Amino acid sequence: MKQTGTEWWESPNTGATDAFGFTALPGGYVVQDEYWGGGWKGYFWSSNVVGKFYRNMDWDQVMIKRDNTGGGSGLAISVRCLKD
Repeated sequence: MKQTGTEWWESPNTGATDAFGFTALPGGYVVQDEYWGGGWKGYFWSSNVVGKFYRNMDWDQVMIKRDNTGGGSGLAISVRCLKD
């Protein structure tokens, strides 16, 4: 899901294949009015019938993580809208 290469992601951008054409970029996040993770982390809001979650990916890991903690009003992360 991550964009391949290191134009936007820091090296080594482990596991980046963009196999699904999502081309995730490392937008980082804002928490308590401070910006973190640009170039190193990509965070995206997600939801389902159970609740809201966010997914995150790192420059040095293959896995995509899912979490629903820390989603208070002080957290600002990317939103990606897709048309099905």
